[in-house]
Amino acid sequence: MDLLECEMIGSPDSSTSILTGILGSSEIYCKAGINTITGQPEFIFGVAQVDGQPAVGSPWLLASEDFKITKEWLRMCKDEVFPEMNATFPILTNFVHKDNKESIRWLSWLGFTFYDVPVVFTDDQIEPVPMYMFTKLGGTPICVTQHL
Repeated sequence: MDLLECEMIGSPDSSTSILTGILGSSEIYCKAGINTITGQPEFIFGVAQVDGQPAVGSPWLLASEDFKITKEWLRMCKDEVFPEMNATFPILTNFVHKDNKESIRWLSWLGFTFYDVPVVFTDDQIEPVPMYMFTKLGGTPICVTQHL
């Protein structure tokens, strides 16, 4: 699914997507998971600022077929990773393929909301791609009152 999503956003290959993600995230938040037995990377993820908007971040994750979701991984995401991302970016948003059931289940569990909006990523795409936009609001909400 990760390769298909990379293709749909217009990336020529997964290596380019990974490099783009790292370059966009390296000064903010970027981590890799290495299998302690094989020494091979199993996933890399981060969050990149969206088009110069200081409050909006785009979380991303690319994983190998060997990556297995564990309770420890889930706990780390919910208790550490995404709260840290949301502290930096009060708005987190990105896209996920509609058939990527595992990612949708994980993102839902983390509190993301999904929107079925038409999206086209490249000039070559005539029809919208089958993606959901997912969004999570964080930070500390404030009440604004008008004084008359």
